[in-house]
Amino acid sequence: MQLNYKKQAAIEAAKKVKPHQIIGLGGGGTIAYLAEELAADVDKAQTLRFVSSSVETENLLLDLGLKVIDAATLTSIDLYFDGCDQLDKELNALKSGGGIHTDEKALACMAKEFILLGDVEKYTDPLNINCLFTVEVVPYAIGFISDTLKKNFDVLHVVIRTDTDKKNRLTKRGGILLDVKFQSFPELSTLNHIKVWPGIIDHSLFYKMATAAILCGPEGMNHLSISQ
Repeated sequence: MQLNYKKQAAIEAAKKVKPHQIIGLGGGGTIAYLAEELAADVDKAQTLRFVSSSVETENLLLDLGLKVIDAATLTSIDLYFDGCDQLDKELNALKSGGGIHTDEKALACMAKEFILLGDVEKYTDPLNINCLFTVEVVPYAIGFISDTLKKNFDVLHVVIRTDTDKKNRLTKRGGILLDVKFQSFPELSTLNHIKVWPGIIDHSLFYKMATAAILCGPEGMNHLSISQ
């Protein structure tokens, strides 16, 4: 029977958590496995405090009886764990699928260590066009940002993300998500810099942010770090 690589990565990540730490968690299946693994060690779990960028993860933490606190009351957290859609050898990552990258980046920047988790298929070097690039924008900047992206990069199309009712999907800030499909992937530092464009709240490229990654695959566990 094939191992659940995401679950194995989560089990490995749980070993990095020490008692009395403040732990940040992102969203997705791998992070759900990590929350469950941390909750299983009842004695240690009772000493931990959690913050999350994901409503679903926060609800899971509460259901598991773990202590969730308001990130706005903190200036730093010890560890932030999250999944990704792609990552490269420098641990640059794309985190587009969930559409909560703005919140994820805030917690990642607060963390002393930011660790990416997942199966080894997430690793690719360099980052490529198989993954969408997502931009959160203020609603009245949709047209301007879409047009400016097309003028500055080799873009196939820009699509406004919608919900099941075909209405524009809004973030908790009322932002709109633009999903960008490139024909050739831009240079990362140039792409990262678009966050300064008026109207952009943030984008899904996590450039030079992660400090480590734990990936699991057929050949076992892979620990990556920026020191490599």
